[in-house]
Amino acid sequence: MPAAKPKPLPRRHVVIGTAGHIDHGKTELVKLLTGCDTDRLPEEKRRGMSIELGFAPCKMWSKHLVGIVDVPGHEKFVRTMVAGAAGIDFVMLVVAADDGIMPQTVEHMQIMGLLGIQRGLVALTKIDRVPPDRIEQVQTDLRAFLRSTFLTDAAICPLSPVTGEGYEPFWETLNRLIETTPERSARGVFRMSVVRVFSSPGYGTVATGVPCAGRIRVNDPVEILPARLRGAVRDLQVYQIETDEAAAGECVALNIHGVAADQIARGHVVAAPDTFQPATLLALRIHHLPTAPRPLKSGAQVQFHTGTSETPGKLHLLDAAAVEPGQSAFAHIRLAEPVVALPGDRYILRLPSPVATVAGGVVLESLVAAPAARPRREAVVPRLRNIESSLGHPVARLLCLLDDAGDAPLSPRDLARRACLPQAEADEILADPEFRNRAVTLGGGRFWMSAERWEQALGRLRQTVRAYHDKTPLGVGIARTALSAALALDPALFEALARAALDQKILAEEPGDLLRLADFRPALNPEDEAAARTIERALLVSPLTPPSRPQVLEEAAKTLAARPAAPAAGPAKATAVPPLRKAQAVLARLIEQGIVVVVEQPDLIFHRKAIAQARHVVISNLLEHGDMETPDLRDKLGVSRKYALPLLDYFDREGLTLRVESRRRLREAARRRIDPNQTKI
Repeated sequence: MPAAKPKPLPRRHVVIGTAGHIDHGKTELVKLLTGCDTDRLPEEKRRGMSIELGFAPCKMWSKHLVGIVDVPGHEKFVRTMVAGAAGIDFVMLVVAADDGIMPQTVEHMQIMGLLGIQRGLVALTKIDRVPPDRIEQVQTDLRAFLRSTFLTDAAICPLSPVTGEGYEPFWETLNRLIETTPERSARGVFRMSVVRVFSSPGYGTVATGVPCAGRIRVNDPVEILPARLRGAVRDLQVYQIETDEAAAGECVALNIHGVAADQIARGHVVAAPDTFQPATLLALRIHHLPTAPRPLKSGAQVQFHTGTSETPGKLHLLDAAAVEPGQSAFAHIRLAEPVVALPGDRYILRLPSPVATVAGGVVLESLVAAPAARPRREAVVPRLRNIESSLGHPVARLLCLLDDAGDAPLSPRDLARRACLPQAEADEILADPEFRNRAVTLGGGRFWMSAERWEQALGRLRQTVRAYHDKTPLGVGIARTALSAALALDPALFEALARAALDQKILAEEPGDLLRLADFRPALNPEDEAAARTIERALLVSPLTPPSRPQVLEEAAKTLAARPAAPAAGPAKATAVPPLRKAQAVLARLIEQGIVVVVEQPDLIFHRKAIAQARHVVISNLLEHGDMETPDLRDKLGVSRKYALPLLDYFDREGLTLRVESRRRLREAARRRIDPNQTKI
C-alpha cells in the first residue's frame, strides 16, 4: 500500500461512476477532476483506452472527498464496467460531441438503470472538435434518448477537457448535484465486493472495492466468501489515505492479514465473519429490457452479474412461460458458482452468445438450503411478492422474516442473523411501535412471531380442542402433551399459546394437566352421571383409605342396575350393556379426566382430592424437616403401610419426592415450584 498521506479531508459516502462509449473522454475527464490518471496498466497506456476499473478521489468545493470509478467503454469490457457500476451512487454519462450516442452509450445507460441508479448528469465532451450546431444537435438527440431513462431531466453540460471551455459550469453543476445526492447508508453488516487484489511490498495482501454496507475498522476480523477464508484487517485506506475506519460508499483498500493475494479474486466478498451464506440458487424479480431481441424463456442460459461477481446461470421462470421484452417476472436462477447476494441486491443478466445485456433487477432471496423439490408456483409467487414489498422497509423486512418462519417463533438473535443486521440495529427495529403493532412477543421478549401467524396458531389450537370435544363429548379435556403433539408446534410457542388462551378465557384448565374450551361441559347422560357420582362418593368416604377398584365398580354397577335403561335410538337390535361393563367405562372416563388416580396397578385408586390432601401433608412435613423416614411420613398421613407406601412411591414417580434408602426428601425442581404460602405445586 502507498505511504500514508497528510490528515484526511472529511468524506461524503458517495461514489461517482463514469459511463459511456470508448474514446468519449471518460478518463480525461476524471483526470481533470481529480488530477489522477486512472489508466495505470502498460497495456492501457499502449492502446490508449481503459481496460480495467480506475479509482480516484475527488475533492468537492465543500472540501469533502468523494470517490470516482472510471469504467472501460469498449464493448469487450462491459463485464468489467458492470463490476465497477455495482458500487456507484451517481452516474456521469460521457458522450463525445463528434460521435454522439453510440452503442455503449445505450448499453451503459441500460445497465445503470437496471442497477437502480437514479441520479446523474451528462458530460458532453470534445466540443472543441465540432461546430456549435453539432453541439445543439447532439443535445437534442440526448434529450430524446434520455426521455425514457432515469436521466430524463438531467443536466447536459458541454465542455472540453482539452481547452477548459465549459468546465466551470460543469464543475458547479456536479458539485450542486453531489451535495444533494443522498449518502450511502453505513448501516448493516460490513460487506465489500472485491474489485482488485494485489500484494504490496511490506504489507502483503490488499483488496480494494466499494463496501455496499456497514463499517470496517483496523484489526476487525473478516471472512472471504465464497472461499470461507479468515483474516483480519491490518491497515486500511480510503481514497489512498490511511485511516482507522471505512464505511459503505467509499473507495476502500484493505490490507488483509492471514490470506494470500492469490486466494482472493474479483467477485469475492470481504465481510464480517459468520453472517453471510453463499448460495447457488436465488429468487429474482426480472425486468426484461424493451430493446431485448427476443423473449426470455425458462431454461435460458445467461451470465449473472451481481456486485463484482460473474457466473453462468440457468433461469426457471415462476409466473410466466416467457418474459417478453419490456415485461417483468419472478424467477429462480441456478448458478454454476456460489455468490453472496442479499434481498435488495441488484444484478444484471447478459446473454453469452451473442453477447448482450438483456435484463436485470433485484435479488429477492438467497436459497442457501435449496428445496428438494421444485416449489409450486401458486405457493412461491405470493411469498416473493411479500418479500419484494418489504425491500427497503426495515420493519416490513423483519415482519416478512417472521411470516416466513411460520409457527416457529424467532429470537432477536435469529431475526438479526436472518436479516444480516448487527444486533443493535435489529433491536432498534424490534422497539419500533409499527413493528410491535404487527408482531407478538413471547416469553417476555425472548421470542417474536407475526401477529397474523399468532392468530392463525391460536385458531388452530381452538379448532384442535374443539375437534377433541366433538370426538369425546364425555371427556373433560385433552391432555396438554396430546394437544402439543397434535399441533406439532415449537415447544416455546405451544406453551406461550396455551398460556395466552388461558389468559383470554379461550381455554380452561382441569386437574390432571387437561385443557378444555372454556365454554365446554362434558355431555354425561343421567345413567353415567349417577354412576360417576357413586364412584366419587365411594372413594371420598375415607379418602386416604379408599375401597379397591373391584369394590368401587360393584357399587357403581348396583347404581346402574337400579336405574331404568335409557331408550335405544334407531332399530332396537343392540344388546343391552351389562351394568358392570358400563361401570368400568365410567371409571375409565373418570381416570382419563384426572378425577380418579390410579396409584398402584391394578386395584389401588384414589380420588384426586385425596391425592391433593396427601400431597399437602408430604410437602408440609418435608419443608419442615428436610427429609424423613418412610414410617414417619406414613404416621403423618395417618394410614397403614398398605396405603402409605403406594402413595409415597406415586409421589416419587410424579417427581415430587426422592427416596434415598429409607428416607425421602423433596426434589429440588419440585421445591422451586412450591408456593410457600400454600405448600402446593
